[in-house]
This record gives sequence, structure tokens and C-alpha cells, in this order.
Amino acid sequence: MSSAAPETGARSAGWERFVLAFSISVGVSLGTLPYLHHVARLRYAPFVALVFFLLAMVLLRDFRSPASQAPSAGEYALATWNASFWGGVLSLVTLGFHWTAFGVWHVVAWIARLLERPIETEPTVVAIRISTFMLIVFGFGVVSEATKELSKKLHPATAGARSPYFPFLGQHKRLWALIGVTAVSLALMFLLFDTQGTTFKVLLLFWVIFATVTVENLGTDPEKSRQSPIVETIARLLNAAGYETVVAPRTGRQDVDPLLKTIDLLASSQDRSLAIAVKPPRGKAEPVEWHEASLLQSAGRTLKKFLQEESPEWPVQSVLVLVDREIDDSLRAFSTEQDVPVVQLTSAELAAVEAESDVGELRRIAGEHGLELAGPPIATGAAENAGAVNV
Repeated sequence: MSSAAPETGARSAGWERFVLAFSISVGVSLGTLPYLHHVARLRYAPFVALVFFLLAMVLLRDFRSPASQAPSAGEYALATWNASFWGGVLSLVTLGFHWTAFGVWHVVAWIARLLERPIETEPTVVAIRISTFMLIVFGFGVVSEATKELSKKLHPATAGARSPYFPFLGQHKRLWALIGVTAVSLALMFLLFDTQGTTFKVLLLFWVIFATVTVENLGTDPEKSRQSPIVETIARLLNAAGYETVVAPRTGRQDVDPLLKTIDLLASSQDRSLAIAVKPPRGKAEPVEWHEASLLQSAGRTLKKFLQEESPEWPVQSVLVLVDREIDDSLRAFSTEQDVPVVQLTSAELAAVEAESDVGELRRIAGEHGLELAGPPIATGAAENAGAVNV
């Protein structure tokens, strides 16, 4: 990345690191209660929470908040409930190992009795030991993923942006409906079932997952989910071509970052940058129209203005990348008139990039699509009409 590339205005926030780690550890630990209750080990819940808290603190040791405003108490509360979803999944996986070990050991004990070599160890003891070990093993992975996801949700990279929990707090009817349904369903479970019975324990597990999945899904964008690995693959291709890349570039400035959301990837050489937007496959989607390139062009101009504050002559070229998508005539015309190149790629070509490890071959593939560093890249698939990227 060149010296003129935008850098996030992150700040060190020790207390935010502590609160975030606390929210994650409490939430994941709450989600493990169905498992701990099933194996009659609820007394270990504080110890589990402490271990998860220490792990989260280690994972967040270099934490620097890119957000310009600290999350509110309500946002942290929803993040804690969100973390319970991850704990619920951990309970489900751990109980799966518990029930499997219990059944297998029953079979082993039965075979041992047939061979007149009875095994004294009870299946329940074996199941608890194995599942507890798996709780620890998978717990580290779950806390790691929860820490990664929730830190991004609570502290979005876009300056001035709030977490996806913030607008949900303002949807009072939806929020109170969630609280009401959650509380009533839990109360009914306590009233109708024996808390020590298997039915209650199984229902408690699925109650945790279904009661928290709404919060887990806040801020998720199906298209962005499909887009993320594609952007990473294109970044790898550009790196091989000689660029340095930044996924979802942000500056840390509230007057700039909201305008950069259209840019999925920033690729820079020693003397210029490419502002790239990626449109992933969408089934039977209509051809991509001109307004997609227009939005990208506006974002590219904003980024160019920011970069030129340090390097007045710094050029930024906007490039639209389509994956398994067709070009509408309006986009073809706009690409020519406004010098916004359009590069078309297929899923098969991206798969080949992912599988390729030779840098020279990757550089050759980049050259085929006009993305090499030396020479002017030409828009693939719209070469007759699209403008050139002068690198």
C-alpha cells in the first residue's frame, strides 16, 4: 500500500476492550447453560465464564476501536444476548458428543459383558468426561469467532456508523415483542415441564438458539456474505499483479467513510489506486445497469479527494467487477462516457485463482483480464466501449 492510502482512525480503548470481553464471555457462558444443566454441572458456569473472559481479553489484546462513538449500554446488552447464540451452538455440539459417547459406551459395555469382561465405568461418567473436553476444545473456537464477529458489529469500521444493534433498540415494538415472547416461552417451560427432565433440558437448548437467532442475524446482508470471499480472491489476484490491497477501505472520518461503502476493495501501486466495487452472482438477476457504476464513481471521487489531501496529484480509477453478471446497455454506455471500466469474471475463473499458488500464473491471469500492473488494463467483456485503467 502506498503512503497515500487511507488509514483507519482507530483509537486504543482499554475499557471498551474489557466491556467487550465481558459481554462475549457472559453471553457465550449463558449459552452453555443447557449443556451444564444436562450434565448437572451448573456450579461450573462461573469458571467457564472466567476462562472465556480471559481468552477474549487475549484475543482483544491489540484491539483498537475504529468507531468514532462508543457503543451504548443497550448495544452491549444486545451483543451479550447475541453471544448467547454462539454459546447455544456450542451447547448443541457438546451435547451431541455427550449423547454419542453415552450410546457408544453402552454398546462397548454390552459387548464387554458378553465377553465376560464387564466394565465398571458408567456410560454417564464417560460421556461427561468426553463432552466436557469437547466443550473446552470447541469453546476456544467459538469464543474466537464470537470475538471476531461482535467486535466488528459493535465497532464498525465506517466512521460515524453505529452497530446493527442500535437501530434495533429504536424499534420498540419489535424489541418488546422479542423480550415478551422470550420471557413467556421460558416461563411456560418452567411451569409445564420438570426442570430435571430430559424434555426440559432439550427444550432449553433450542430455546436459547431460537431466542437469540434474531439478534444474531442483525446486520447480516446475504449479498455481502456471498461477496466477501469473492473480494478476497480478487485481492489475491491483484496482489500477484503487483498491487497492495485493502478490503473495505475506511479513513476514520465521519465526512468520508459513509460515502465509501460502495468500494469493496482498494488496490494501490506506487503512484495510483483502483477503487473497486464487486457485484457477486445473483441467480437470474437482470443485467447490471449504469447506476451501479455511477455510485462507484461518486465513491471513487470521494476517496480521490481524501487521498489528494496528502498527494495532490494522486489518481484514483474506479473499476466495476462483475462475477457471472451481464452488462446492460446503459452500463456499457456509461462506462465509455465516464471512464469507469467494467471487468467481467466467472465463478470458474475465480475458482482457478483460488486453486493457483504460482505467482507467475496468477499474474498471467490478471493480465488476461486487464489487471496487470504494467500497461493499461482494458475492461474485459466491455473492451469495445469501456474506458481504460491507466496503471
